[in-house]
Amino acid sequence: MRLGKRFKTSLLTLVYIAVLGLAVVFIFGPRYIDKQSNVVVAVNLPKVSADTATFHQTLTIADMHEDILLWNRALLERHDHGHTDMPRLIEGNVSLQIFAAVTKSPKDLNYESNPSDSDMITPLVMFQRWPVRSWFSLKERALYQAQKLHTAAAESQGKLSVVTSAAGLSDYLASRGAGAQTLSGLLAIEGLHAIEGDLANLDDLFNAGYRMMGLTHFFDNKVAGSAHGLQKGGLTALGKQVLARMEQLGIVVDLAHLSPCH
Repeated sequence: MRLGKRFKTSLLTLVYIAVLGLAVVFIFGPRYIDKQSNVVVAVNLPKVSADTATFHQTLTIADMHEDILLWNRALLERHDHGHTDMPRLIEGNVSLQIFAAVTKSPKDLNYESNPSDSDMITPLVMFQRWPVRSWFSLKERALYQAQKLHTAAAESQGKLSVVTSAAGLSDYLASRGAGAQTLSGLLAIEGLHAIEGDLANLDDLFNAGYRMMGLTHFFDNKVAGSAHGLQKGGLTALGKQVLARMEQLGIVVDLAHLSPCH
């Protein structure tokens, strides 16, 4: 009888330790992986002259790619890892930042040939405790990343805005030219595998704020062939419909990673 109680006590202790260990991993693990994957390397940079710094402040600067939305990193806070955050972007006089959403990436990623039957993003979104709806849906991953940017803008006290139209961009640049220390973001997506083969999903991404879309990323999808895919083909029948709809909606077509059409 005593042995049974001791066994139960030991078992419960092991369960408590296991639960505590998992809690620690899921609380601190995502930040650790982010820091290890997005290291800032310390280098001796050339000294910027006063004239250069003054000239830099007169420029209208757009950074065309940033994937901070893939990570559980607060955009509005300064960080010691990762390429950017809003404080550093504003200090660098960046006016417009393109925020690219990644929804799928094959294992053993390379520039020559990648199949589409594996994905490194699925375990990452699970580990980062993204909404369950995004675990197995590329579209939902894109929608969640858009939501993250809109939430950051709403919490920025006017420092960050999301541009969704040419008129909106013009108004923003005018205010920036007048001295406003702000940042505007434009949502982009890397690869239209995120529409999951359904043309109607393109409108859902547009309604979520996406205004720039790459047809492919590192593998062939149902829209087009990738320069890094297996077949490296051109637009599919769905791809032609997608392109026509993008033109109707006024979405910028990003040709990065696209294979030569033939």
